[in-house]
Amino acid sequence: MTGLVSLLLLGVVFLVGLILIPIGLPGLWLMVLALAVYAVVTGFQAVGWGTLIFVVVLAGLAEGAEAWLGFKVAKRFGGSNRSAWGAVAGGLIGAIMGTPVPIIGNVVGAFLGAFIGAVLMELSAGKQFRDTLGAGWGAILGRAAGAAVKITVGLVIAIIGIFAVIADRLASEGWKRIVSLRPPPRLRLRRNRSVAKTSYAPTTRSQPEPGLT
Repeated sequence: MTGLVSLLLLGVVFLVGLILIPIGLPGLWLMVLALAVYAVVTGFQAVGWGTLIFVVVLAGLAEGAEAWLGFKVAKRFGGSNRSAWGAVAGGLIGAIMGTPVPIIGNVVGAFLGAFIGAVLMELSAGKQFRDTLGAGWGAILGRAAGAAVKITVGLVIAIIGIFAVIADRLASEGWKRIVSLRPPPRLRLRRNRSVAKTSYAPTTRSQPEPGLT
């Protein structure tokens, strides 16, 4: 029962982490932290150091890919580094302002905030409003592409973690069944003694009946 509860809790945290990614919050690192806590609590039996290092590297690569896509797409649509940073800050502010409508409001606020942040930063650089719309649109597309990459990596981390936990539970239950099929030590000792007595019992020769000799 304890193993099932821990597995369900880990799955819930993974789901929350995936929901936080489009909002712009560190959902990937929440998933990595949950997997690390589970590894420590279980004594690194189900999740080892190799698995933890692998998921940390995946999360780091996803963060780098999101930043690269944000700047790359923003520049492709006529934006600058200022618009990319404005999109990041605006996305966080928009996600917070969308909190009264959970999840949907956060996601919409994050993308709308990225657009407004990119446009405002381009306006502060002296550009005309019409010329800043491309940067705003690029900020939305860059944020969407980065979120897609991070959600994909988050699904990979969730699959790795849940598979490791289930595999460990199945292996543990299988070993318990094998052990339960073995007779208790006292019974095995009695069996060995009975076998020894039977194999080493002296053979008695039959005596001829009187009158037959």
